Amino acid sequence: MPVLETLGGALLQVLFDKLDSRRILDYFRQRDLDEKLLKKLKRKLMDINAVIDDAEQKQFTNSLVKEWLDEVRDILYDAEDLLELIHYAYSKTKLEAEFQTSSSKVHSFESKIIALLDDLESLLNQRIVRDFKISSTVRSELGNKVSEKKVESTSLVAEDDVIYGRDEDKEMIISCLLYTSQNF
Repeated sequence: MPVLETLGGALLQVLFDKLDSRRILDYFRQRDLDEKLLKKLKRKLMDINAVIDDAEQKQFTNSLVKEWLDEVRDILYDAEDLLELIHYAYSKTKLEAEFQTSSSKVHSFESKIIALLDDLESLLNQRIVRDFKISSTVRSELGNKVSEKKVESTSLVAEDDVIYGRDEDKEMIISCLLYTSQNF
């Protein structure tokens, strides 16, 4: 199993869980932010998820696909970081007696999501993506609901109170590398 497959699947699952988090949605609603941006982000991530399996198989024979996957991974980390910032801002405001968040910080979340959407759209529009096969285990319905998606088994706990960081990803990569090296 390729390292990126494990990483990509786990990271995408974390992002889906965060986007489905009540805290993220509540934060947007409390500040009258555009909830459609969250829906768009989820749809773009679903598009990435639909082709990532095929891309991960093709990366070994095509260096352009590997570069594309590296870019995807970087953007997924950016998305995770942004969702963590929103989650943190929500938690912080819950603890504060008075709400004192500057509107520029709130609007910067929207602009960062828009930038992420642009990056994901750019990756999905690259010519190389046209050659990817859509995974048969990924089906999406209209709206936000995902009826079925391929999920690798993972030790990540999907809870609203958990903040995911790079340490877990690092440990997962090291474990995969050690497992792969032992099997060759």
